[in-house]
Amino acid sequence: FAANAYGSFVLMLPLGTEVMTAIVARYLGAEATAAFGFVARLMEIARRYLPMDMFYSVLRPAAIGRYESGSGEAAFGRLVTDVDRMVGANLIVVGLGTAVALAAGDSLVSLLSRGNVESPTLLLPALLALLATHSIRRGVELVAYVVGQSGVFARAALSSLAAPVLTVLVLTGTQQVQLAPVAVVLVDLAYSGLAILGLRRAGWPVAFNYRR
Repeated sequence: FAANAYGSFVLMLPLGTEVMTAIVARYLGAEATAAFGFVARLMEIARRYLPMDMFYSVLRPAAIGRYESGSGEAAFGRLVTDVDRMVGANLIVVGLGTAVALAAGDSLVSLLSRGNVESPTLLLPALLALLATHSIRRGVELVAYVVGQSGVFARAALSSLAAPVLTVLVLTGTQQVQLAPVAVVLVDLAYSGLAILGLRRAGWPVAFNYRR
């Protein structure tokens, strides 16, 4: 369990903004790096206020307790429902934040930086998309660990290694800094998808509200 937890944590590091910032610095220069770093920091601050992240110390043991109080398919179904609600709450907040960012993201960055940072078009909404995939991945992680399938989640984490490679390909091909988060979002979605597929193969049919 500890090895899987540590391994998946290390493997998920390429999905973070630190690696993206380093790649942007290498391929797009100082000005793009300054803008990306500032907006990425705003996104990281916003992440702290996601419902799941703020109340995880309460929500996680509550979900585990509800699961342990039952048995069989009913208990698992209750766990998935609880996690699905957590993910849903996060996505509502991310959706509202993205709507604001689409409407006035560039102006907001300029205001907060006192005009010192000019945000590339749609960079803030693109980075906020990372919060959506982060929410889904964290929900899948909770399910996997509660049902004793940490190995499934750790193996899926190997897909995270594709994030830097895809980011480099996107940036060298387009020179558009706002596409760096899009590359990572795609890898993050693949990560969650592989983990869900692995859980299903292990006999744990995770069924979130995929339409949402």
